[in-house]
Amino acid sequence: MIEELISYHHEDFNVWISERPNDVKYYNLSIEGYIGYEKLEDCIELYNEFKDHLHEYLITNDIERPENDAWQCIYQSRAIEICYEHDCYWVFLDAYKSVEIWDLYYYLDDVIKQIQSNAEKIMINRMLKR
Repeated sequence: MIEELISYHHEDFNVWISERPNDVKYYNLSIEGYIGYEKLEDCIELYNEFKDHLHEYLITNDIERPENDAWQCIYQSRAIEICYEHDCYWVFLDAYKSVEIWDLYYYLDDVIKQIQSNAEKIMINRMLKR
């Protein structure tokens, strides 16, 4: 780690800069997976709070959004593992990094949407297994 930019919620959410041997800076995002949530909605709420905090950081520091000249993505899936143990939900994500800091914001937004879209299915599935 070269420089920590954001540490949020008792260091459970972190954004930092790392550098590769070719002098390319990478922005890294890590989210602690060992946070037990009574409901998936609690996880979504905390992730949204951090997303808002990250957005505020980007705007306050006048970090320009990059031009979106990439392919138009019609489907994408993130590596998200949602477990239920000891009466809590646990959400684990793969590490994420990019050369653009705004990509971290978009990644987090996408993760939240995926958790939201699957929350109801997960609850129904859990009820059926009882």
